[in-house]
Amino acid sequence: MRILVAIDDSKSLEELLRVVIMQIRTQDSEVRILHVLQPISVSTPPQMARRFTPEIEEQRKQAQELIDTATKQIASAGFKGKRLV
Repeated sequence: MRILVAIDDSKSLEELLRVVIMQIRTQDSEVRILHVLQPISVSTPPQMARRFTPEIEEQRKQAQELIDTATKQIASAGFKGKRLV
């Protein structure tokens, strides 16, 4: 079974992971943890790369930390875990 768990930085993350761990069997189950970054609109000079913005890099770092924590919890419960930001 493959399960997709979309997370944000809300306080409900712990409860969501608890429900997944308690209600899904670990045998042959893979949980993919997903976090989507909110795009920001900034005006950049033409000489800068289109996708470079320091704000996005900071958001991605925070998202990666959040997703790593969730993936470790899932893995410690015996699930195969994958993550995607």
